[in-house]
Amino acid sequence: MFKNKFHKDVFKALVVICAILGLCRLTMGGVAVLIALLGAGFALTRKPGYLACCYIMFPFFTIFNRVVVGLSPVFLMTARLGNLFMIAAMILTGAGFAGRAREKLPIGWLFAYCVVACISSIDGWMPLISYLKIAQFILFLMGLIFVTRLLQQSAEGPYQLRCVFMALSIIVLWGSILSRFIPSVGYSMTISSLAAYGIEMTGAEVAASEGMRLFNGVTCHSQMLAPTVALMSAWLLCDMLLVERRFTILHVSILAAAPVLLYISRSRGGLLEIVAVMLTTIFVCVPRARLALAVKSRLMQLLILSAILLLAIAVIGQIRNQTISKWLRKTDDVRGDTRTLKEAFTGSRQGLVEYNLSDFKLNPLFGKGFQVMRGMEQAYRAKLITWYSASVEKGVTPYVILGETGLVGASVFLIFLCSFYGTCLKRRYLATLTIFTCVMVANLADSSLFSPGGGGGFGWIISCIGGFGIDIMALRQVQGAGAQRFARFDDLRVSSF
Repeated sequence: MFKNKFHKDVFKALVVICAILGLCRLTMGGVAVLIALLGAGFALTRKPGYLACCYIMFPFFTIFNRVVVGLSPVFLMTARLGNLFMIAAMILTGAGFAGRAREKLPIGWLFAYCVVACISSIDGWMPLISYLKIAQFILFLMGLIFVTRLLQQSAEGPYQLRCVFMALSIIVLWGSILSRFIPSVGYSMTISSLAAYGIEMTGAEVAASEGMRLFNGVTCHSQMLAPTVALMSAWLLCDMLLVERRFTILHVSILAAAPVLLYISRSRGGLLEIVAVMLTTIFVCVPRARLALAVKSRLMQLLILSAILLLAIAVIGQIRNQTISKWLRKTDDVRGDTRTLKEAFTGSRQGLVEYNLSDFKLNPLFGKGFQVMRGMEQAYRAKLITWYSASVEKGVTPYVILGETGLVGASVFLIFLCSFYGTCLKRRYLATLTIFTCVMVANLADSSLFSPGGGGGFGWIISCIGGFGIDIMALRQVQGAGAQRFARFDDLRVSSF
């Protein structure tokens, strides 16, 4: 059926992941518990590829559509704690510290940022929750470092991880396209939101309505769809350019779903993310990649041609139906919309920005604590929230950093960004750089960077494990090609002698 081994392995991974998602609902989350136990077992037996595949599943569970995987308490708790269980296994067995890694994930300065967050949380809105979230974030960062270190000790690990990420991209992109025709799945967020107000509507009724319809695809929330699609697209693009080094039917056919989904979602953030990915790929990724000049030139031509084609489609849509204006303003009544483009673009986040600035003014040096808000302590005493599930919506990441950790925290985070991008450019971690840029742009719309138990975890996983896995494979290809050239030169020298 499959002549290409990679296609065959991707199909196997696709079948296994779909089976896991279905069994999550049938077993009330029991399969998720089994995966966590398997991941710990793979840590004990030093099987990095399988461990990494188990590790990335839990952030994926967190963002996935609840209609498909169910809402059982066991599943929801395991989705949040599964990674912590595997991290604990790696720490207890010493697996994460074993061996020396040639390539290192450049996120060390984030630990310094966490130290600043600890100081800022002393006088924060609720220190207990802040310190628990800091501990969770530190453990998550350690997990990223452990997994990427272990991957380099395996010949097959990065390849296995690549197959799983390719299968996930098919599920996210084409699964979301298919969910458009299954309204109970694709519009499940709208249906549940209406049900909270006592309005009962079927999926078909929601899909046929003329009112506000929030399309969430195979993700759990409409605001999760666009960044997830953009991140998976960035991963696919990097995999195609740095590992395959050519345009393939598989990659292009999956990527074709991305512009359609971004338009359906009407997400301005998604539009910015895909533009950032294209610009980073054209001006940073391909020019710095260690590719043959002819291959690099051909890829650059195809990329520029694709960008021109997308731009032409956008211009035609704007002229005929004001498509881009409707997208940016999030309204079909463009002529009746009296807001400026800036007001239309930033208005939905202005309240949260002002809130973060008010926190910053209260303590400009250190802010008001990590991932907490005013009124949390009162809500905790009233038993409206718990110490382990206190969610928070903070707005735009640059203002969140100022509000939470002040000027000191912002300075340390800026050092982290300089260190991260500098190291990525120097060591040619081009996929990691490209995908992480998409993560940072996504956080200009909704701040989830410091929430590994929510949507932020998937962003970190796909950039720092998925992207880093691509970079490891690309660097190994370069090293292998160099070794072959040296061997040919050595044979020629011997024969000449």
